[in-house]
Amino acid sequence: MAKAVPYVCTSKFGEALLGGLKKVFTAVNAPVELTMVTAQKCPADATHVFAGPLTALATAQLCEKYGLSSKVTSAKASAWYPSTLYPTLPSVTVRNLYDQINPSFLQRPPPSTAGSIVPKEPNELSLYEIQKESSRAIDNFFANEARDSLQDTLRVAISLAIAQKIGERGTVTVVHKPQGEISTSTFDEMAKALAKSELDARADELRTNNVSLEVSTVGSAWPKMVVFPESLGYVVCPPTKTGVQLEQLLSGLSGGSGMVAQRLAGAKATSTVFTCANETSDENPAGALVAASELLSSLGFKDEAAKLLKGVEKAMAKAAPKTVPGGSASLDDFVDAVCQNCS
Repeated sequence: MAKAVPYVCTSKFGEALLGGLKKVFTAVNAPVELTMVTAQKCPADATHVFAGPLTALATAQLCEKYGLSSKVTSAKASAWYPSTLYPTLPSVTVRNLYDQINPSFLQRPPPSTAGSIVPKEPNELSLYEIQKESSRAIDNFFANEARDSLQDTLRVAISLAIAQKIGERGTVTVVHKPQGEISTSTFDEMAKALAKSELDARADELRTNNVSLEVSTVGSAWPKMVVFPESLGYVVCPPTKTGVQLEQLLSGLSGGSGMVAQRLAGAKATSTVFTCANETSDENPAGALVAASELLSSLGFKDEAAKLLKGVEKAMAKAAPKTVPGGSASLDDFVDAVCQNCS
C-alpha cells in the first residue's frame, strides 16, 4: 500500500513540480502518493510533508502546526553542477525561523514608555505601575519564546552533526553579528549565550561524538564559507537578515537556489517538511528532487532514494535544466531524463 504524503503548493512551479515528482516516484518504484493540500489544511498527524518552494506565510503556518523551528539547507546537488567551483560543498546552514513565526518581535522598537500613562496624581500611580508591569511581562514572554526557538535550532544542528558517520568531525558554528541593530542584537546575544550553555551542559556528549561547537562572527564565517567551505560543517544562523544572507550565500555557491534541498525541522518535533529553495524565476527541479530522495530515505525507502539521486546525477550531465548555465532542458524534459537514468 502506498504511503500518503501531503504536498503543499504555493506557486505555479510547485504545481508543475508535482507531476514531475509523481513520475519520478513511479520510475524508482517508490510506494509514495503525493496529495496536494494547503499549509493550513495539512493533516495535523502527518510525520512527513513535501512542499514546493514555500512562501513566508506557508512556512510560518507549517512551523506552528508541527512545532518546527529551523530551516536546514544542504547542497548535495552541487556535485552535479557543471560550473560550480566546489564539486562537493559540505557546509549546511541551519537557520532559525522565529522571524517568520513571529515577525513582530524582530520589528518591534526598543522598549519605551512613550505613550504610557504618566502619573500626575497619587491615585494614578497604581495604573501606571500595572501598565509598566504588563508591558514588561509581554516582552519577557516573547523573549523566552524566541530563546526556546533558537535553542531548538541549535539542538537540531547538534543532532545532525552527531548523526554523521563515526570518525568524521562534526563542526557546529553559531554565527552572530557583533554590535547588531537593536532589533537583531537580542538574537545575537541569545545565540552566544545558548552556545556556551549547550557546550557546558553537553561537553562529554559532544566530545564522545566528535562534535565541536564554536561561536563565530559573520565577518569570519562568510569568507570561510566562500574560500574554505570544508572548514564549516553546520552553520547555525539567527532569524535575522544575517541568517538569510548566509543561507543565500550557500545557495549561490551551490549554483543557484534550484540546486539545494531544504527541510523544516525541530529538535522536539515528530514531523519534517521536505522542500527546496527555488526563487520565483528559478524552475530548476534538481534541489527539489534531492529533497524528494531525502523524503524517500526518511520513509525507509533507501534503495529507491539512491536510484533517484543516481538519475539526477546522470540527467544533469546529459540534459541540465535551462536555468543552469549551458542547460536547455525544460522541467518535463529534465524529469524524463531523470526517469530514464534512475534504473
